[in-house]
Parts: sequence; C-alpha cells; structure tokens
Amino acid sequence: MILNRNNNSRFIETSSIQNTIDPNEELLSEAAQTSISVKRKKIEEYVLKFFYILDTSGKNAKKYKEFYEQMSDGEFSAYMNNFFKDEKSNFYLEIFPFEFEPNLKDIKLSADFLGIELDEYVYMPFENPNGPAPRTMTPVMVGYLPGKRMRAKRFFEILFSRIIRIREAY
Repeated sequence: MILNRNNNSRFIETSSIQNTIDPNEELLSEAAQTSISVKRKKIEEYVLKFFYILDTSGKNAKKYKEFYEQMSDGEFSAYMNNFFKDEKSNFYLEIFPFEFEPNLKDIKLSADFLGIELDEYVYMPFENPNGPAPRTMTPVMVGYLPGKRMRAKRFFEILFSRIIRIREAY
C-alpha cells in the first residue's frame, strides 16, 4: 500500500491491498499472500516508526504493535481498507501527563518523517486591503485550529424563560 498526501495534508490510498489477490488464479494466490505479508510489515513499520519518533516513551507504539499482532493478514487487510475508506478514522496519540508530553522538536521530526511542511509563507491581506497582500519574509510555523460556532441561543432562551409553559414546551 502506498500512502500519498493530497493538498489537505491527509493521506490518500493509491492502491488497495485486496487488488493484489485474484481468487480465480490459484498459482498467484500463494504469491499474493506473501505480498500481503510484506505490505503488512511495511505498513506496520511505517506506523510504528512514526509513533516512536513522536512518542519517546514508546507506549503508543507498543499499543499499536500489540493491536496489529492480534490480527491475521486477512483481518489486517480488511482493517486497513476500511481505515482508508472512512475519512473520520485516524491514528490516535495518547498523551500521558508528566510521563510523556510531545514537544516541538518531536512534532517537527514526525512531520519531516511524514513529509509534511509545517512552515509556510503567510499572506496578510488585512495589512493592505486595496493592494497586494504583504507576505512574511521567511516561512513561519502554521497550525490549523478548526473552529465551530456554538448554537447556544435556543438553550439560553429555554433556560432563562420566565413563562413555565414555554419552558415545558421544549
């Protein structure tokens, strides 16, 4: 399986593990099974190496290693295919306060390992609204923080309403 980044710094699947197996051809079946084992080993090494870089304690890598060891090659293939089909599936990093807390150096090393650029030029259109937007002279570290506007208005209307009938209607 080959992992590539698209423009949104997310990984996309360029080839499926199951595409390597042709059940109608018995001669290729054994070779395909070994190729799944080889691909599985490469994927496991890639994921575990990432976690060893980011988590110096090794607890997260150990957790994923134990998780993968419990699976057969077929289960692993199905798990990875489902992993890439579902956009909401992720690898999770558990942070253990006072034992392991990732620092900026670890984050940069892991981003370099994945081939993700953390530094970008930033354009500031608010500085010159009528002309070209000025750009930072050097690339700067950029982090993305998704924000969502909360819908609390209805909650407060119900909570603070003085008429009991209106409160009970909701």
